[in-house]
Amino acid sequence: MMNQSEIINALKNNFKIPEIQNRNYWLIRTETGKYYNDFAINDYVAIDWNYISIDIAKTEKIKTIRKLIEKHEEQIDKQQTTIILNKVNRFVNVIKENDIIIIPSENSESISIGICLQNEAYEDKNYIENYKKDNDTSIDLCPFYKRRKVKWLKNIKKANADIYLLQMLYSHHAIFNVNEYAPFINRCVYPAYIMNNELHYTFKAGNERGLSLKEWTSLFDFFNTSFEDYSDKFDIELDPDDIQIKANIHSPGYVEIIAIAGLSMLALGFLIFAINHFVCGGKTKILLKIDPENKHLDFSVNAESPGLLGRKLQFKSLELSQKQIDQVKILEEKVGIEMPPISGISPKSTNDKIGQ
Repeated sequence: MMNQSEIINALKNNFKIPEIQNRNYWLIRTETGKYYNDFAINDYVAIDWNYISIDIAKTEKIKTIRKLIEKHEEQIDKQQTTIILNKVNRFVNVIKENDIIIIPSENSESISIGICLQNEAYEDKNYIENYKKDNDTSIDLCPFYKRRKVKWLKNIKKANADIYLLQMLYSHHAIFNVNEYAPFINRCVYPAYIMNNELHYTFKAGNERGLSLKEWTSLFDFFNTSFEDYSDKFDIELDPDDIQIKANIHSPGYVEIIAIAGLSMLALGFLIFAINHFVCGGKTKILLKIDPENKHLDFSVNAESPGLLGRKLQFKSLELSQKQIDQVKILEEKVGIEMPPISGISPKSTNDKIGQ
């Protein structure tokens, strides 16, 4: 039988579903939106207090940095000094490569989410001067020296954002940790992802009029019957408790499906692959390979290999049945489901272009 790690590797390699681990999430302000366009277009973030260099933040004692802050800031008390000290320390010493960075525009009308590209912060004291030599721009350029390179992954309009994601914007700190919002950030950026040995898949459902109980039931019944169908094809019993569904009761809202065990992850992976290709017009099939002697499972996309271990294998093609196809059409029309394309599976891109 494929173990958990083998299944995770199969999902990552065959379906290009990312695995998320060992990262923190940071919201960095843009001076009430003034530098949002500069950050978003030019792929970086920056923080104020230029008199505290990166070298000072890394090497000097806290007492020394406190005195430096008190020297440059007028009428500052001990608490305010600590706040500045902590912000600089987080930016320079705590944020790491692969951490997630979130920046809001003015009034948080747009939110950009990206990934930090370097472990180390850097300084650019001549940014504005050098930029204007080569560019004619009307955007406000940021004068802050301390910077970090960012690859932007997603741009979201406030009107379309997850209501739970918007809650993190209430704080007015220049930079702060938002790890508690990680599930909402992840599902916004990655329609499907693996974290803590669980497979998560999120899609939108609903319309402005709201959904009836019957329509919600039809949605959940579709996934339940689909997992039962795949259980039969696996010829292995799947535990229904290994599949969790979380639904945002707002309409339209998000529905998140979480598979918490190996075989349920495999079944969910097959299902979202099949749905994505049907919705986006793809033709790829999944081939399930079963060793009948020891029930070992393997699968591949458009597989033509002779099989596992030289044994005589049973091959089963996992596609959406006609019944499932009809159900998906009904769900698209009546329930308003929007299945997001998944990178590496679907011909479409999940990312909105920054600055558009």
